[in-house]
Amino acid sequence: MNAVGFLPPAAVAVKWLARLVSLLLLVMVAMFVIGEGPPPLSVHSAAFFAIMAGLLLGLFWDGVGAAVIVAGLAAFYLLNNWASGRWPGGAFPLFLLPAALLLTSFVLDRTRRATPG
Repeated sequence: MNAVGFLPPAAVAVKWLARLVSLLLLVMVAMFVIGEGPPPLSVHSAAFFAIMAGLLLGLFWDGVGAAVIVAGLAAFYLLNNWASGRWPGGAFPLFLLPAALLLTSFVLDRTRRATPG
């Protein structure tokens, strides 16, 4: 039986893996921005900034971070398809990984809180 406030080891591992992956992606994007310069301001960049905000929020609030990442990714993909007729390629699907981990961490935490004892 777990004491109140403690997560099982698997839930703690998922939470920290989500944070680690989020930080690694933030560092990767920062390296691109430093090397290539910031992207021009557009609706696409606003959607991408939403993804970055979700990664940052996910460091503190799992559910909010996951929701913002997914919303930003959906907007980015739809805007890119609307503007160019193609879905974005490259590393963009990697941003689903921290969203999935954050959502898993959120659900595990809520399940623990809902379980009596």
